[in-house]
Order: sequence, then C-alpha cells, then structure tokens
Amino acid sequence: MDSVVYIIPGYTENVRTRGYRQVIRFFKQKHIKPVVVNIHWKYHTMLDYLDQFIAQYKPLAGRKTYLFGFSFGAMVAFLASSLINPDKLYLCSLSPYFKEDLTYIKKRGRKALGKRKIRDFKTISFHDIAKKVFCKTILVAGNQESPDVLRRAYLARHEITKAKFYLAKGATHDLSQPEYLNALKKII
Repeated sequence: MDSVVYIIPGYTENVRTRGYRQVIRFFKQKHIKPVVVNIHWKYHTMLDYLDQFIAQYKPLAGRKTYLFGFSFGAMVAFLASSLINPDKLYLCSLSPYFKEDLTYIKKRGRKALGKRKIRDFKTISFHDIAKKVFCKTILVAGNQESPDVLRRAYLARHEITKAKFYLAKGATHDLSQPEYLNALKKII
C-alpha cells in the first residue's frame, strides 16, 4: 500500500462501530492503509483534539496521505490539513462550529456545547483556515442533516479551492446509515 488515510471519528465515537469498519474496508479495497486516530473527547476543546491528532500523525515518506473525518473529526481533519498539507481530505458532515457559524447556533445548542468549547470555537475561523488548504477536498453530508451542517458544507464547497460536494440522499448525521455508506463507497 502506497497511501495512508488517518481516520478521525466523530465526537465520543470510535472506529469499532459498523460505519467506521465499513469506511476502513472501502479504503483497504483501494489499497489505502487506514490509521485509526484515537481522540479523548471528554473535557477537551477543538484545539486540544487537534493537538491529539498531531501527536499521533507520522508522516510516511513516499506515501500519499489522506485525512478522513466525520463531524467533529472532520473539523479536526480540516484544521490539521492547514498544517500538514495532505494529498486528499474527506470531510463528512463537517460540524458547523467555526467562528463564522456561531451566530446561527441556537441558545439550546450553545448550552449543550458548553462555555469552554464556545470560547474555543470563537478563535477558529473557517475563512482563515480555508485559505491554507490546497489539497483536493471531498465534502459529504446527508440531505436529512440539520440545516446548520448543510449550510457549513455548502459554504465550505465555495471557500476551499479544490473542493467537491456530495449529498448523500436519505442520510442523516449517522455514518453507519446505509444511505451514507453507499455514498461513501462511490466516493472513496
């Protein structure tokens, strides 16, 4: 295998679930070696998650490097891509919690995230990071996801230079859903 993909799961998730096992299988079928990224979600912020990823990232000379993230994992992958310049970036159901998104988040959603995470998100500008992402970027979202996730995906498609957007018909914010997995199988 001459390529490697770092798989970053969504908030509180791990790669033992059916959806991630399928994604790993899709990459293996394309002769791309999956590397699972373990994130300790509890009591940390997005910048902490980025630091955890960077600590696990090992550039492999001569290998193409891909990043795959779902939801919060997609945010981590996006932030990391501005630092490590991968060959390809897969952003699935990219979370809408960048500085530019916070005005759209309802009070209930803000409370669920917590003050510490909100303070952290206020420092992370999608516009600024997008200017530093030069790799081919694949954006995926289910057409049944929240309006905030869909808005972020549509905006990202226009702001990231080499981005393509795919809509998984019938899919919600669930990587294990057959509709989501069918879309990913075609894209990967």
